[in-house]
Amino acid sequence: QPAPTLEESLGVKWSPKSAKQLRAQRKMQFWLADAQLPYTTPDNTLFHEFVEELSKQFDVPSSKELRTTHFPKLSREVQYRLCTELKKEMGPETWCALTTDIWSSKPQDSYLSVTLHFINKSWVRKVVVLRCMPFNFRHTSATIKSRLDFFLDKWGIPLLRTQCVVSDTTSNMKSAFESSKWAPCFLHVLALVVKHSVFEQSGVKILLQKTMRLIKKLRTPSGKRLFTN
Repeated sequence: QPAPTLEESLGVKWSPKSAKQLRAQRKMQFWLADAQLPYTTPDNTLFHEFVEELSKQFDVPSSKELRTTHFPKLSREVQYRLCTELKKEMGPETWCALTTDIWSSKPQDSYLSVTLHFINKSWVRKVVVLRCMPFNFRHTSATIKSRLDFFLDKWGIPLLRTQCVVSDTTSNMKSAFESSKWAPCFLHVLALVVKHSVFEQSGVKILLQKTMRLIKKLRTPSGKRLFTN
């Protein structure tokens, strides 16, 4: 093993634009994104100590740098590469289907996702998540439709080449895409069938109520003692 250089021995940080700094920084971004860790992870003192043990020269970027500079830049790079690949994969006669959904996180922040499905020139099925972004607008059919049109225009996908748009059966989704060959999501319909045919039965309701009361009781101090004894 080669002897460490003077800079390595003294722990001199790599310059912000050096190849080693940029490569290590990119690896850290991929790790944070793949593990779905928060931006604040690099601000943790123990994380800094861990990195110091591996390399005293790597300058760990702050959560603000990641949030405002590094991740937005990485997002633009990935979108550009994905758009380039889509143009190669999709010919002028390629038809596609779209799936879309809106959901809320635990803090009640809404998100809209759009996924593209198509068969490429080699007859290989492709599934591509075009975008998943905050949707802090009124969930009206007009707003949903305008955002979808914006996505498709940005990716260069004409709505005329879309065979159908699949979503849940809520009225705003159905109204937004009824002119675009809308189709209901089978799993969502199946969940509604189970909900209305099984959970609406009086016997099932009584059983669920008793189960919830039992769980509530077991969460009390006296209930927890049943398991310790």
